[in-house]
Amino acid sequence: MSSIKEAIADEGVRVGAQVDIRTLKRISVQRDINVVLYWEEDMGRKADYESDLADNGHLAEENRPFITIDAFLKFFAETYAMFPKPVDELLADIPIAIEITAVRMYIPKGETETKTLIAGLMPFRDEMES
Repeated sequence: MSSIKEAIADEGVRVGAQVDIRTLKRISVQRDINVVLYWEEDMGRKADYESDLADNGHLAEENRPFITIDAFLKFFAETYAMFPKPVDELLADIPIAIEITAVRMYIPKGETETKTLIAGLMPFRDEMES
C-alpha cells in the first residue's frame, strides 16, 4: 500500500508542482488533508505552519499571511457571490494554480493524531501586497 504522500504525488501534488486549487480542495476532502495557502513567499517556502500559526494565531484568518483552503474558498465564494455560477465553475473560468512548497506530516494543535499538510504559494501574492 502506498503512503498518502506517494498517492497524492501520483495526482501531481509534489513540492515545486503547480496544482489547480480545485484539485487541492478535492484531495483535502477525500483524504482528510490540511491545505494551507501562503500569501508571503519567504514564509510559504519555509512552510512552518505550526510556528506561523503560533505567531499569527491572534489575527483573524483573513489578516494572516496564510489561509486554509476552506477559508480561502469561502472568501472567494463571498467575493464572487454576485456571479450566477457555482464556485467550481468560477474557478474553471479564473484558474488558480498553487505552487506546492511542502507535503509533510504534522500534529495539529490540540490534536493527537498525525495528519498530512500540504502548503503552497498563492500565485498573486505580490499583487495582493501592492
